[in-house]
Amino acid sequence: MANPKATITKAFEDLQRSLSPEHIHKFASTELKEVWTVLQDIQTSQRERRSAQNLRRIEPLLRGLEKYAKVVEVLCNGTPYLSFIWLASNHRDIFDALLDAYADIGSALPRFDRYEETFKSNPEFQFVLAEVYSTILEFHQRTYKFFQRRGKFDMNAWHLIFLSVWKDFRARFDGILHTLEKHRDFVDREANSIDIVEGRAARSRMLEDIAERQRQTAGLLKSNETVNQLVQFHSSLSWLAVDDKKQEAERSRKSGRKHSGTCEWVGQVPEMKAWLQDNNSEPVIWLNGKPGAGKSVMCTVVIDNLDKIESLNVCYYFCDNQDDGRDNPSERVLGVIATQLLRAHPELASLITNEFILPGLSSSLAQLRTLIPKLLELQPYTRIIIDGIDECSKIGQKSLVNELQSTCLGPKLHSKILISSRKEPTINSKLEKKPKICLDENGKVETDIRRYIDHKIQQIQSNFVGELEPKIFTQIASSVADKADGMFLWVRLVTQELEQCFCGRDLEECAKSLPHGLKEAYGRILDRILDEAVSPHIRSLSVRILEWMSCSYRRLKLHEILDGVSIHPNCTSLESSTKLSRRVFDLCRPLVEDGPCDTVVFVHFSAQEYILKAAYKQGKPFIRPEDAHLNIGHSCVAYLNTSFRLLPQNSTEEERIEWIFKGLHGLQPYSNQYWYSHIVDYMDQVVAQKLEVPEYLLSSLKEIVKYSKAELSEDSTQSTGIANTSYSNTRDRFASLGRFPGLHSLVSNVERFRDSLKRQDWTIKEIGVVSLETCASDPSWFSAACHYYQAALEVLLDPDFSKYPTQGLQSFRDMYRDSAFACRYLHCSRATDGFDSLQQRQKHESKHQRVYRCDITTCMDFKKGFATRGQLGKHANTYHARLVGETTLADAVRADKKQRVPVGDADNAGAPPTPATPITPVHPKSFQNRAVQPVTIGQPPVPTANTNVISQQSGSLQGDSLNFDASSFGFPGSIDFADPNNGNVDVLNDFDFDSFLYVDENGVDNFNFDSSAFLDGNKIGAE
Repeated sequence: MANPKATITKAFEDLQRSLSPEHIHKFASTELKEVWTVLQDIQTSQRERRSAQNLRRIEPLLRGLEKYAKVVEVLCNGTPYLSFIWLASNHRDIFDALLDAYADIGSALPRFDRYEETFKSNPEFQFVLAEVYSTILEFHQRTYKFFQRRGKFDMNAWHLIFLSVWKDFRARFDGILHTLEKHRDFVDREANSIDIVEGRAARSRMLEDIAERQRQTAGLLKSNETVNQLVQFHSSLSWLAVDDKKQEAERSRKSGRKHSGTCEWVGQVPEMKAWLQDNNSEPVIWLNGKPGAGKSVMCTVVIDNLDKIESLNVCYYFCDNQDDGRDNPSERVLGVIATQLLRAHPELASLITNEFILPGLSSSLAQLRTLIPKLLELQPYTRIIIDGIDECSKIGQKSLVNELQSTCLGPKLHSKILISSRKEPTINSKLEKKPKICLDENGKVETDIRRYIDHKIQQIQSNFVGELEPKIFTQIASSVADKADGMFLWVRLVTQELEQCFCGRDLEECAKSLPHGLKEAYGRILDRILDEAVSPHIRSLSVRILEWMSCSYRRLKLHEILDGVSIHPNCTSLESSTKLSRRVFDLCRPLVEDGPCDTVVFVHFSAQEYILKAAYKQGKPFIRPEDAHLNIGHSCVAYLNTSFRLLPQNSTEEERIEWIFKGLHGLQPYSNQYWYSHIVDYMDQVVAQKLEVPEYLLSSLKEIVKYSKAELSEDSTQSTGIANTSYSNTRDRFASLGRFPGLHSLVSNVERFRDSLKRQDWTIKEIGVVSLETCASDPSWFSAACHYYQAALEVLLDPDFSKYPTQGLQSFRDMYRDSAFACRYLHCSRATDGFDSLQQRQKHESKHQRVYRCDITTCMDFKKGFATRGQLGKHANTYHARLVGETTLADAVRADKKQRVPVGDADNAGAPPTPATPITPVHPKSFQNRAVQPVTIGQPPVPTANTNVISQQSGSLQGDSLNFDASSFGFPGSIDFADPNNGNVDVLNDFDFDSFLYVDENGVDNFNFDSSAFLDGNKIGAE
């Protein structure tokens, strides 16, 4: 048995360590009588605000502590409940939660006054005193943490997250309460013992048993808390459904471009200094400059510097012109911001879980607009950096700027935004009046560029050691600097061109003919690609690589581009011998470079713009969209014609696995999804420009029609559940395919089927069933081909699969794993660009499934969820009846008074109020003639003729009797309103008596009140 004094000392020191120095002094000088005084002040203040609470609930605790203080006097000087009551008094719901908690503790305290003389010198009794002290201080210590969020959460915003975190704390609190009840029961049993001396051994064993149970309970609670926190964190990430890893990779890639010693000056700019301050200065700053001026690199420098500031949160997003939803990027950007805040502060998962996931809300833009301000208000201060907003469409630029300012800024949010972009008209109209950092004609930028040029020229000079005079390289550096015009990108492109010179004469000639500006630099690279000295085959490869990169409908993986380029009119099937090496991308460098997540990207957004829009030769762009869609569309169709063998009627599982392992079907996801989009775009140009369709495309299109299921084509509308009214719109969209009836029918049916998938309710079926039913109801074989490809691919990615050589398997997995686990809901954008693990896909797919979650995060059905609120309610009533919070009688009375029909209002006389949920029962005679009567379990109701009845079944007011069936609720124990410490005090906890308190002849409030006050609508309305 632990030493009581040591137990008390340890509990006190643990609490003291969690307190601030200021509060240590305050709590040490606070006496219990001061708590009574403050309670009276709060009661008066709340009544003046018409928000009075039932402060009588805390009376059993304070009375118990008064008695306890007689045997352990230090308790009142070590508990910080005074500050909690004062701090929370302005927030009614939080104040109510604390009062309930203290009322529960008060009811669980032992009867110290009854047993003081008997047990005063008893060691076991002293042990109980010490354990009670330790348990109460544990509650205070943990509660104290909710109010001390400075450094993590803004002190003025703590109430936003309190209820969510308090809800998670309930399990811990129940354990504390259970421990107190154990000690109370022990003291009560000992008081009834006939022979205290002879019961000493039994008491010792009982105390040891209590101590052991307490240790076990503490360990279990700690384990459950950890599991619960992890479940909430991962559930919140899943709910947000944003892959922020790509942003991390993009940040790393852009940060790697920074040359040592450059860009550091940005933190000293007056506009930046003001933006960094946590004050009322303009919260938006605009970093602008010409293409290639180093804006993205500058943003990474700002992010890196902000990361070093303690207690500051930094969120960022690098826009990409190939992102899904360029016209509406707001949802993706806000989702990433929320995810980054969650990763920085995992405790925010409690708020997301309890306020968004459990109520069944989706992570739509509307919900993010509510969530983001709450998350930001909880932070001391936050800075948000958005780079490359000009890469969005004009519509997307406008909507994103508006959304960021309306959602992420506000007087209580302590956040500011940096937006980086070119001077696009749409952006300029929104930000022209904001503070700016302009990189054009900036002397500090010129200094950084010169430092970068000197570094690059020194590298080139190292290749000509002893061959050329040093002054030559000095002249070249000066020439490059004179023409750089503030563009790091231009310097990088021309120095890479200089690096390709292998003799002094070539180097000098190249330096004399440097291009002027980015466009000319891009044009020179394209000229080299089309040089007549280069073989036609190499030129064709280079052009097709740029076509795939610039005209695809999503960013492609490296292997997808290689497979797509490998297929052309003279090679319509992919074989191991025709697959291209990744070295082929060197043909297009430095116009392209390695991107994040095994992709290849343009060196800059402006390079893609130049290739597609600028007049390269004869007034035409380098790549014409109609040529690009022809080549990409043909490659997709030609590949799909070879993938018909993936269907189970044409191959075995072993054969499919082998083909996929050889890399012959890596184009399946993209081709399956987008083949006809490219064909339609091309055919639209054929009609508009009256072009001839090449014979090789016609041949491939005739063959693709075999994917149509003849038996489903005619009634596909019925099988997919789509009304015939949508057919005309689909047919008009594919009007250019009218000359090919079979193709037109196939594409129309596939489009309608895929559109139907977006409207179907998948919540009642397992994903495996959904996938098979999708294949069966598809009027074509495309869904089935994709399904069997995905199944074989996942076999190869299974760590337990070892049929092929280890090295070969590892190479395959390195190439395909990053996006291999595609979403199995085919209408989803991630159905063709998946995830890097099965777990990530499962998290994502849960967003498509049942969104109503059990309130208990450790419940076995939490992850599965429910399709409707009704199913969730039935589950909660069946399995968690004691854990689901009920509406209290006080809540019901408040709801009643709001809906009460004024007497004489004939129009509304027939509209009785209906409580939303069952209300806590009381005995039917509890309020009759101010009587105090016991209630026993199972006692039937006694209706009266002249008081109102609140019917739990109908939720209406009937007659004049206040009537509840206590037995139907299993209402326990007895209630004595005359003595709050005697009997069950649930009614005292649940009902607000403040409006009905009587003052007796001694001027003291008691719980006897006039029933006329209860029935007086004006009285209730004045609460």
